[in-house]
Amino acid sequence: MRKFYTSVLALFLALCLGFTVSGQSISGTVLDEQNLPLPGVSVLVKGTTNGAATDFNGEYTITGVSPGEITLEFSFIGFAATSRGVTVKAGENAVVDIAMQPEASDLDEVVVVGYGVQRKRELTSSIVQLGTKELNDMPTPSFETAIQGKAPGVQVITGSGLAGSGSLVRIRGVASISAGGDPLYVVDGIPITRDYFIKGNAGAMNNNPLATLNPNDIESVEILKDAAATGIYGSRGSNGVILITTKRGKKSGLHFSYNARLGTSNPIALPEMLNKDEYLQMYEEAWVNDGNIGTPVLPGGVSWDEAQAFEGTDWVDQTIATGFKQNHDFSVSKGAEKYNLYAGLLYNDNESFLVGNRYRRLSLRLNGDVNITPDLILSVSTGFAQGINDRVDAAWSGGLGAAMSIALPIYPVYDSEGDYFIGGTNPVRVQELKKWRNTEYRTINNAALTYQATDKLILRGSASLDYMQINEDIYEPQELILTEHAGVSKRIPTEVTNYNGSLTAQYNLSQNTLHNWDFLAETEAQRSYSRSSYAEVIDATDAFWEDKEMRDSIEFQFNDPANEFTFVSFFGRVNYNYAGKYFAQLNFRADGSSKFGPNNRFGYFPALSVGWILTEEDWLQENKVLSFLKLKAGYGLTGNAAIPPNQWRAIT
Repeated sequence: MRKFYTSVLALFLALCLGFTVSGQSISGTVLDEQNLPLPGVSVLVKGTTNGAATDFNGEYTITGVSPGEITLEFSFIGFAATSRGVTVKAGENAVVDIAMQPEASDLDEVVVVGYGVQRKRELTSSIVQLGTKELNDMPTPSFETAIQGKAPGVQVITGSGLAGSGSLVRIRGVASISAGGDPLYVVDGIPITRDYFIKGNAGAMNNNPLATLNPNDIESVEILKDAAATGIYGSRGSNGVILITTKRGKKSGLHFSYNARLGTSNPIALPEMLNKDEYLQMYEEAWVNDGNIGTPVLPGGVSWDEAQAFEGTDWVDQTIATGFKQNHDFSVSKGAEKYNLYAGLLYNDNESFLVGNRYRRLSLRLNGDVNITPDLILSVSTGFAQGINDRVDAAWSGGLGAAMSIALPIYPVYDSEGDYFIGGTNPVRVQELKKWRNTEYRTINNAALTYQATDKLILRGSASLDYMQINEDIYEPQELILTEHAGVSKRIPTEVTNYNGSLTAQYNLSQNTLHNWDFLAETEAQRSYSRSSYAEVIDATDAFWEDKEMRDSIEFQFNDPANEFTFVSFFGRVNYNYAGKYFAQLNFRADGSSKFGPNNRFGYFPALSVGWILTEEDWLQENKVLSFLKLKAGYGLTGNAAIPPNQWRAIT
């Protein structure tokens, strides 16, 4: 009996000893090319399912490693895959530190997608990425103009050429005949206010809410085109989505940058207008053809003799001139192990080719990330901008439009007494007497906390504020409106406030080298409201207009209730990757909005897409013609919530 217990004890000790011998660990640190920690790197023992991921400090630990010669495989998006051999000795733990190098292939670049990033080679949807080089290869007044002709399927119709005007952007055509057609714009994860007609139809020169965004602050622009890509945005994805990522501090130290641009603005093509003699000749022919006899009677109270004696007015030439432009952009960035910072300052002064039209912009951006603890990161993005737009009547409302249509060459600019001619249309009179200015203040802010709960689970919470205030001031003096009092000063203020908050959980599950899963779950809420007013001061003088403090003292009362809507959303995404050549993505979003009636308040938007890299197959790897070939297919449902609030209510 004693021998039996002795044998059992010996067997137990042997098993324990064997377990101890075969249970070694490997640890180490993974750095990038700047010798800074690289979090999220996948470290796998080759030929097994045993692995780990680096934490925020770039450190990893793999336990349960058997003694002997093994190979560690390191992989991370945007970096070249690296292998490292190591000998694990019984009873000893191994340490393997490496530095990974960026991947040179464009296919391994990181692309921003809705609520995350993906490698370009793994995309199963249609996304176009434009980087800093493409956005700044030519001077543009706003970033929409910079993407013109650089993204297939994206149509950009440039504005009128007026200072501060925007461009019309359509992604894969028009998606609706009754709702809005503009894409959804998302800046650093914030769906921002974007509505040209936020102040109504303002004399063919409506507000461009993107004009205050500095193109030099943009790191990249991703354009989501198909339903598989925009499905994650649900009821706001049918017109496409444009993701704007602003710059952040680089890890390579302290950098300063200054850019200056000077230029001019001139119309490319002008119409050939009739001069005075040509107009009189055609008018006389029309007079006779209508059966009239005698001396023709001209419009505007101008006699035939006066018109013949008058040298004529070229109204197009009177309303245009060479505009001068200047742009000054200064930025500084700083990167370190536990923080990074980016600051950008811009001053832009843009005169258009229309006399009196000018747009000035002053903007400041501050972006930063701070490692509060090794597992907790605070990210902040803040932008402040002021835009001052000196406006003039344009298109059908006057100015150049009138000069090309109803302002006749027989009309003089001034009458015989040196006053403005008022017998007929006189664009110069309106252009010089009417004062029209829009002053816009805008701030876009976002703060986010990212917590790495485990090697595979990341939690993130964010809150944002997009606030815009527009003051439209118009002064019409006595000489223009022909009144007994000195004139009228008007103010039309508009405020738009947009709140957004979200909670995100992301779980990365890599079972082995063949199966890779990534899960995303998020809830998001948005509240936006706008309000406007109107006020005027009768008997206002030029001095009143020139004194900003007096104009700001105009009393007004915002409309109540405000124009308000809310969104609440729940959505998720699953990415699957098999063997690095078969990919699948499933999105599902539930959107609820106060814009829709109580019986149809929620909409549900699924999307599925798959991809297959054929050049990764054995039967195609040896070909010398194709370097990369991938097939993609996707299907999804998207919606369009770009409608005014309360349209579902009955109107009596």
